Amino acid sequence: MFGFFRTLLALAVVLEHLGPAHYIGPYAVFGFYVLSGYLMTLIVHETYGYTARGVLRYAINRWLRIFPIYYLAALISLVLVTLLGEPLTRSFHENIGLPSTMNEVARNVGLLLSIHTDTRLVPPAWALSVECAYYLMIGLGISKHFVTTMIWLLGSVLYTAYLVSGDASFSYRYYTIAAASLPFAMGAAIYHLKSRMLLPMRLLGGNRALLVLVSAVAANYLFAITGNTKAAVTLHFYANMAIMALLIIQLSGRASGKLRQLDSIVGDLSYPIYLIHFQAGLIVITLVPSLARGSIEFLLLALPVVLALAWSLSRLVEAPIDSLRSAIRRVAKA
Repeated sequence: MFGFFRTLLALAVVLEHLGPAHYIGPYAVFGFYVLSGYLMTLIVHETYGYTARGVLRYAINRWLRIFPIYYLAALISLVLVTLLGEPLTRSFHENIGLPSTMNEVARNVGLLLSIHTDTRLVPPAWALSVECAYYLMIGLGISKHFVTTMIWLLGSVLYTAYLVSGDASFSYRYYTIAAASLPFAMGAAIYHLKSRMLLPMRLLGGNRALLVLVSAVAANYLFAITGNTKAAVTLHFYANMAIMALLIIQLSGRASGKLRQLDSIVGDLSYPIYLIHFQAGLIVITLVPSLARGSIEFLLLALPVVLALAWSLSRLVEAPIDSLRSAIRRVAKA
């Protein structure tokens, strides 16, 4: 039952990018990395397998999940840049503009982006590049076995401790592919520990546990924004990841029941929300130029536009593709 969870994480990113909420975006992104580590390890083990055909079907399914709607979001950005002019789009977000070199074109088309790519038609897509790197590694077997997954997790913990003790910048501990090793390894470890019944069973059900963990996420964030900056990007940042992992454990043990269909519908909005929110913001700033990105007023006007565009992309684009993805999954299970 991860649909509501995924969409709340996507909306948290919107709160930072379009509104006045600080730190919540990185907290949400690393929470999503933990979830991805768990889900990708789960589906490779239980749906596709590690045969050549299984890995190929897994790769095709991941491509269909990530790239078609990403290309459409990038196309919408191109249209907005053409209509509104690059000075306006770059004043709204410095990375939204026309690629000026073949390298930038190739990076945007191939989704080979980093935070240092000057032109990103979909600004937050650098995180998709990180996701794709770990999708590949998981498909190739980094989390195939319990022992190798635990070694991966231990190495990630040691690497993160090295970065923190060496006072590495938050950018280095957040934006890079290596920095994301810890949350992805945590997610993969959750799968193996859960499948071996090595997790405390009390975490796997009960509304009280869910309420406690959600409250812990909120309290940790409130302490972060009211404390000092260094603690917000170290202690509270990593505490958030640990609490998110416990929350994912708890949600993984819950049957969707009557909420299954609604959970699925809401969850389908998460990826379009993540891809399209800056474009929605550009539309709003064009219609109401007196507002400033980052204000609560701007956020309140932009949110309905974000949700409307996300719903349209989900229903008109993702739904037909999901039918094809489901067929691939059925063949893989057969």
